[in-house]
Amino acid sequence: MASLVPHTLRMGLKKSILNLEPDEIASLFQERNAILESIREGIIAINENGHITLANQAACKLIGTSSADDLIGKHIREVLPQSRLPEVLKTGKSEYDDEFIIGQEEVIVNRVPIFHGNKIVGAVSSFRKKTEIDQLTKQLSQVQAYADALRSQTHEYSNKLYTISGLIQLGSYQEAIELINKETADYQELVQFLMSAVPDTIIAAFLLGKYNRAHELKITFVLDKQSTLRDLPEHINREKLVTILGNLIDNAFEAVLENNKPEKKVTLFMTDLGHDLIFEIEDNGKGIPDPLLDSIFKKGISTKKQEGRGIGLYLVHKAVQSLNGYVTVTPGQEGGALFTVVIPKQLADQEEVDHLLGTVGKGSVSSQSEVPKGINPLTLQKVEEVIRETQTNSITAEELGQQIGVSRTTSRRYLEYLVSIGKVRADLAYGAVGRPERRYYLKSPAQKNQESLS
Repeated sequence: MASLVPHTLRMGLKKSILNLEPDEIASLFQERNAILESIREGIIAINENGHITLANQAACKLIGTSSADDLIGKHIREVLPQSRLPEVLKTGKSEYDDEFIIGQEEVIVNRVPIFHGNKIVGAVSSFRKKTEIDQLTKQLSQVQAYADALRSQTHEYSNKLYTISGLIQLGSYQEAIELINKETADYQELVQFLMSAVPDTIIAAFLLGKYNRAHELKITFVLDKQSTLRDLPEHINREKLVTILGNLIDNAFEAVLENNKPEKKVTLFMTDLGHDLIFEIEDNGKGIPDPLLDSIFKKGISTKKQEGRGIGLYLVHKAVQSLNGYVTVTPGQEGGALFTVVIPKQLADQEEVDHLLGTVGKGSVSSQSEVPKGINPLTLQKVEEVIRETQTNSITAEELGQQIGVSRTTSRRYLEYLVSIGKVRADLAYGAVGRPERRYYLKSPAQKNQESLS
């Protein structure tokens, strides 16, 4: 029996190290280290107690330490206080493509639990700078836009060539020449307009692709000649703009294809004059039913009955919000829907909020805990006072900003919050330039009572 004990211990030990020999373990350890240091993603692993057991050099660089020895053994929350790796340990569920902040860097994170049998023994996280992923996305967007433009052009010009060939065979040479001249002139005029009004190659290529797609679908896609997008700040994410415009234009195309009107028309207006970028997409489709106007940007809400719809406008709303802007929909003059997107060109500045607070006297107001982050009760009180004191009982974000001395972005944040809690209503009114502007009206007690009864 005694002779069996060493053998039992030996077999148990070998099983615990996965039947590997010492030289095999050493080789695997070296390979693992080489693999971890060869990839550009940061890698951090923790054990079941939340302590860091592994960190590669890419992770150390992002966290701001020179060596993994400075991290190993520490609890993950000591290094990254907002890390969700402890939650992954509890739930055992993987998390993919989550946005996270490490230091001053935005990163995209994946988190996966580590199992030994049915037991969670740790978790591992991989992350990479969002700017690097955005750069790849930008390149892909350019290639995709170029490919879409070429595909649509090929299809459209094949049809034109067949038409020209038929005219020549019928002996209608003058008509063939006129068709050729017209097609060349229209397309060159569009290209020249985009080169002048929209210097950004991503947006210009995207719009050219949509123009070609509209021709392919027999839709009149009008780019308003008063449009300009020359002052497009670098900090505004081009991919998000493409998401916003792409979904709105595609929705407009679908809307006009469903109507019975002889002309199917979609119009796009863009302007960078003033403090904001403004985009208007209007179609002559059937429009959006009144009951859906207030909920059309919610996930799963759609005028279409097919399964899987209601995502496009939700993505538009999320992308616009991420750029500190807003999007509205109203009935258009063409009989369809008019979507208006407003995106501030300047980043919101917290110093302006501090300046605004300095103009407000002390008073009895609600607790800060009752309003969301970024909204101060004293500021809300001042905004309501300013609206109440205006002769028309209405104001625009720009007018409010001028009176208090802050940007339109800051004043709009407070006005939109007042709209969300029902103290203020907002309508689109046409200004002096003939374009809609958002005006805010302080509701009377009678209006509030009427709404609560309805």
